[in-house]
Amino acid sequence: MEPRFSRSNNSEVNYLLWLVVIALAVALGNILSTAVIGAYAEHQARQALAETNKVLRAQAKAAENASQRARQVQADQDAFRRQQLRQQRAADATGTKLGRSCSEWQDANSTLNTYTTRTEVSRHCTRYEQYLDTGIVPRGR
Repeated sequence: MEPRFSRSNNSEVNYLLWLVVIALAVALGNILSTAVIGAYAEHQARQALAETNKVLRAQAKAAENASQRARQVQADQDAFRRQQLRQQRAADATGTKLGRSCSEWQDANSTLNTYTTRTEVSRHCTRYEQYLDTGIVPRGR
C-alpha cells in the first residue's frame, strides 16, 4: 500500500490561524515599537526644550545683570559729572558771589533771626543752589 498524502481541513485552518496570529503579532509589534519610539522622541524633545529654556533664562538673567551694571555705572558717572560741575560753578566768579551772599544772609539770620533774614536766606541760598545745579543765574528782584 502506498502512502497517501491528503490534506485535512484541520491543518488548513491551523495554517490560516497561524498566518492571522503572526500577521497580527507583527502589526501589533510595529504599532508598539512606533509608540515607544514616539514616546522616546517626545521625551528627548521635552528635555531639549527644557535645556533651551534653562539656557535662555540664564542668558536673559545675564543680560539683565549686565544692563543693570551698565545703568549703575552710567548713574555713577552722571553723579560724578554733576558733582564736578557743581564744584566748578561754586569756584567761578558767579558761584563765589552767590555763595558769599547766601553765607552772609545765613550769618545775619543766626544773629538776628527775623522774618526778613529768614526770607533773604531762603531767596539767596535758593538762587545759589539753582546756579550750582543748572549753571544759569536765576533772576533776582
